[in-house]
Amino acid sequence: MLLLLYVAAIVLWTSCDSTIYTDTRNVYPYRRYLGDVEDSGMDSRYVDSRALDDNGVDSRYFDSRALNGNGEDSRYFDSRALDDNGVDSRYFDSRALNGNGEDSRYVDSRSMDDRSNDRDDNMVLNRDHGGIPMGPSHGCDNGKIGIEVDWDPKSTAEYTCDPGVVLKKDAKYEPKMVCERRPKSPLHICIKDRITYGDYLPISGSHRPVWPTFGTYRYLPPQRWLHGLEHAAILLVYHPCVDKKDLQPLIDLLRSCVRRHLITPYKKLSTSKPFALVNWGCKLEMSIPDVEKAKEFIMDRANKGLEPDVYYHGGYNTGLTKMAKVVSDVKDSTVCPSNKE
Repeated sequence: MLLLLYVAAIVLWTSCDSTIYTDTRNVYPYRRYLGDVEDSGMDSRYVDSRALDDNGVDSRYFDSRALNGNGEDSRYFDSRALDDNGVDSRYFDSRALNGNGEDSRYVDSRSMDDRSNDRDDNMVLNRDHGGIPMGPSHGCDNGKIGIEVDWDPKSTAEYTCDPGVVLKKDAKYEPKMVCERRPKSPLHICIKDRITYGDYLPISGSHRPVWPTFGTYRYLPPQRWLHGLEHAAILLVYHPCVDKKDLQPLIDLLRSCVRRHLITPYKKLSTSKPFALVNWGCKLEMSIPDVEKAKEFIMDRANKGLEPDVYYHGGYNTGLTKMAKVVSDVKDSTVCPSNKE
């Protein structure tokens, strides 16, 4: 009997000596009386001494080396970046809020047209535009990056008169306004895709989401001017070979009639009709400048477009030489005020 108790005691003692008292599946091999242990013998499911920083902190979860002067891990929160309202200004800045509680660095409903809060109208407009909203957007069009697909600003060919070009003035040609029965769809196309037109003078159709700043341009591609027409701008295009003395009366007239105007040379115009006024879906081509006919066109078509309530400048201004000035007011409430008879 004593012998049996002695054997049992030895077995129990041996078992205790070799018992693993932490989980060897998640720890560096560590037995109580064995020498193959990691220096700290910590259970790596919770802390790994090899990952400790200089201050004894597990840097996988918190790194005291990243602390700022306030004892905060500045990788995630830094009270030094707080604005006056206690908001971390690296991600949101309450100082930039507008009256509608929006961070105006990213969205500002104050710059939207009167229909911006009308969900049904916006759904219709976005549907008509192919689902792409107007204005700058990341990865689509910001009016600055990738614009060379429409016109390389380094190129002068678009507004230079080629040698040997002769304009054919036709005094018998009677200028008259021509309008499309069904203007083409105003799809918004991102800058990564090319836009081409079947007409030599497009007056409706697909265009870029960012429209141009109103005014006079060294050259403005149709991919931009069409969006300006959609917002009720009047466009004056002319062949680069025209006599500037013939052109100037049309420029003066347009600038004195409406703020929302665009002026640019355009080489694809017919040499027999090198002047044209354009509004969304309508045009008036002229062989010889006719100021009276031009004024009639402006009076009839001013403030007409798919989105006439969008009267503010667009974000595209490459090639702009003279920004449009206010005539009556920013909405052109009175057209050609100085030309009233």
